[in-house]
Amino acid sequence: MVLLHSELYSKPIRSTQWKVRPGAGGRIGLAATVALLLLGGLGFVALLRTAPSLASLGLLLLGLGGVGGGLLAAGLTYGFYTLRYRLDRGALAICWLGQQEVIPYADIDAIYAGGRLGRTSGPKLLNVAGYRVGAGWSRGAGPVHFYTTSASDGEVSVIEARHGVFALTPVDPAAFRRTLIARIEASGGEQVAAARPRLWARLQVLGETAALSSVGLSLALLAVVLGFILNQYAGVPNLLPLHFDGAGQPGVPGPREQLFWLPAVGMALLLANTAVGGWLAESEPVLARLVWLASPIVQAMVFISVLRLLA
Repeated sequence: MVLLHSELYSKPIRSTQWKVRPGAGGRIGLAATVALLLLGGLGFVALLRTAPSLASLGLLLLGLGGVGGGLLAAGLTYGFYTLRYRLDRGALAICWLGQQEVIPYADIDAIYAGGRLGRTSGPKLLNVAGYRVGAGWSRGAGPVHFYTTSASDGEVSVIEARHGVFALTPVDPAAFRRTLIARIEASGGEQVAAARPRLWARLQVLGETAALSSVGLSLALLAVVLGFILNQYAGVPNLLPLHFDGAGQPGVPGPREQLFWLPAVGMALLLANTAVGGWLAESEPVLARLVWLASPIVQAMVFISVLRLLA
């Protein structure tokens, strides 16, 4: 790497913020947000007009999937339009969705254009039309942390640091690299602590096979429970025993609508287990996998409870 000579700063160094290059990822995100929220809303409207049955299960899944997917797409699209690279006094800060990746200037070993990365792949969780955030791989540099909005090599700047390689897409890549080099020279080796965005690291853990398998199996079991309840609902009496004592004797009957509390509790526990597992995965990976494993077991227990009530 060849560093350009820069003038020494006679004034305190101010932070400068660089926007990212515009790209198709933002437009795709906006379109996906509108389409998914509209689809989810239509699903819920149709659900309200449909008697409980297997058909209403499909409408419920459509509504939940559409609204949930739309909110997720909205959040990621917001992240696209607010992604920034900030050159502070002693470090480069990458800002995305309220998280900061801090790369001290003293830790930067090389700065070059994206062509040297070669063929790239990933990240797994977010890779849409050049909008890439997360850990991926490149033939030229090995593991890479992407914070980009374009896949074009000419628009990518690569920062090679002690704790990793980072791919960025500032709006003017050549000017960004020149300014960054000048900041490195002017910093005089000032020591600043590196920082990784812990929330994003935990979200990336959800891309692991154990987490995906647990969530997928749990959701499938929940869908089976809901489908079974809805399929039997028309023949269920208005009042039925929902509680049993230690001897197995039924307690005071309750309205049949309370059957839906069982899958609701199952969903709440699934969300809680997924979040706790993601929180533990960095420091206690074995314990995190045990927490994820508990999710499908809980859903199976919910299904057994429903079978017992409706048998």
